[in-house]
Amino acid sequence: MGFCLEHFLGVQCRFLVLPSGADVPRKARELQAHFDTEGTPVMCGGGALAYTILGVDYDSQSGAARFLILDPHYVGCVCVCLCV
Repeated sequence: MGFCLEHFLGVQCRFLVLPSGADVPRKARELQAHFDTEGTPVMCGGGALAYTILGVDYDSQSGAARFLILDPHYVGCVCVCLCV
């Protein structure tokens, strides 16, 4: 997929290989830097386990991270939380 995006569309791709989804939080700082500089979504996984990270809220003091996820496989109610 990455080859096709680069070759046909000129879209630069980078792959970050992680053994499991549980390893994603340890890359939160790197993902936050990506959103700060590039701003593009991050595609993760493949097949039935694929999802897209749309944003990261990373606290450099504590190392805590929250992710805004788009899951194309989700079926059900959508909850909207407004924080004021």
